[in-house]
Amino acid sequence: VRSLKILSGQMKPCLLKNIVEQVADAVESGSSLSEAFSKHPKAFDKLYVNMVKAGEAGGVLDTILQRLAVFMEKAQKLKRKVIGASIYPVAVMSIAVLIVAGIMVFVIPQFKKVFDDMKIALPLATMILLTISEWVAKFWFLIPGFPVLLVIVIRMMNKNKAGKLMLDKMKLHMPLFGNIMRKATISRFCRTLGTLITSGVPILEALAIVKGAIGNEVGSNAIQTGHDSIREGESIA
Repeated sequence: VRSLKILSGQMKPCLLKNIVEQVADAVESGSSLSEAFSKHPKAFDKLYVNMVKAGEAGGVLDTILQRLAVFMEKAQKLKRKVIGASIYPVAVMSIAVLIVAGIMVFVIPQFKKVFDDMKIALPLATMILLTISEWVAKFWFLIPGFPVLLVIVIRMMNKNKAGKLMLDKMKLHMPLFGNIMRKATISRFCRTLGTLITSGVPILEALAIVKGAIGNEVGSNAIQTGHDSIREGESIA
């Protein structure tokens, strides 16, 4: 309790300061630290709470908190690496889209004039391209709305389990990004599971926690299948 109060006293006014004060009050009232943390899921997720619970049970809370600090710092570092690795492909794709849009608006219409003067029958592919170019030139002001619409659709799909699964499958099979996403998911799984097992959490309970912590529905389904097989007597391998 004293440690928590010292921590809250050192903090500048912020949401976390209020949470730490509430945790200190809960512990002072008789709750365990893990129970006090579990009342604030936005600050202390399921993984954090379960590791603290394991530390309390084993009498190694100080070691567990240190491991959690290292784990979360590494997770943040990995997140920065993934974002850094994604910048170049995003930049290339953005420039490619701008170039194609420029060709559609300024270059293709010039060819249309030439074809009209020649009065020849055009192949279907050329006619489709000219129609698209005409549409882009007329409704260019709608193009910036597409990313906004895409974000809204993705958010709606994320609220639905089937939609989230479809999105996560697409993420793992995307060109350029898919490989980065796959490696990040596997890395998060290995680090989280390793930290939980080292902290004394039983394997089945650890897998159940990891399932909700890796942030990918495809990976979560694979972990659930592994969890069920281990429970039935199979080896982890």
